Amino acid sequence: MDKFYILIIRSNTNIGRFIRLMTGYNYSHVSISLNDDLVPLYSFARYYVNRPFTGGFTEESWLRYLDKEKDIKFIKFTIPISKKGKKALAKKLNEMNVHKKYYRYSLLSAINCFYPKMPFCPKNKYTCLSFAVKILKDYGIIDPLITIYEIRKLHYLLKHFPHQVYRMSCSEKQNYEWGLDEYYNRQSILNHLPFVK
Repeated sequence: MDKFYILIIRSNTNIGRFIRLMTGYNYSHVSISLNDDLVPLYSFARYYVNRPFTGGFTEESWLRYLDKEKDIKFIKFTIPISKKGKKALAKKLNEMNVHKKYYRYSLLSAINCFYPKMPFCPKNKYTCLSFAVKILKDYGIIDPLITIYEIRKLHYLLKHFPHQVYRMSCSEKQNYEWGLDEYYNRQSILNHLPFVK
């Protein structure tokens, strides 16, 4: 058997604080990592710091969560997976990264967390939560018939897997690089503004 990781993160962004306020839960983001050092992270999130509603599949750096000069808290769940499954998952994440323009953040799914009876069926659109849930269902980790609208419920379903709470200090920023994360890439931000040609 091999393993991968689900990270439930308490982010220091304004949207993260809003989500915690609305849900009454201490965590606001979900990411996936294949590696023991938790680098890189994969999720659905905003692409750029000043474009909170423009997002999709992202290869995240921890630096985007350490940018407020505050420590961050997260729970790491260790999820068992077969070696064949791990290889297939790595291939899937790589393919999504290559074709990321086809995968978008779903605002409708995000709203659905607060109004769970609202119907939705977006194609190739996810939130950080719905993406992690899809991966867990696709690889037989959780029941495919279960509906999960809240990070709190995901936490509950994963609590029987090995897990630990961590606190990462902002002083650890020096240990990380941006990699493919364009969160603060000014040129990329300018290229995606509608009035910039």
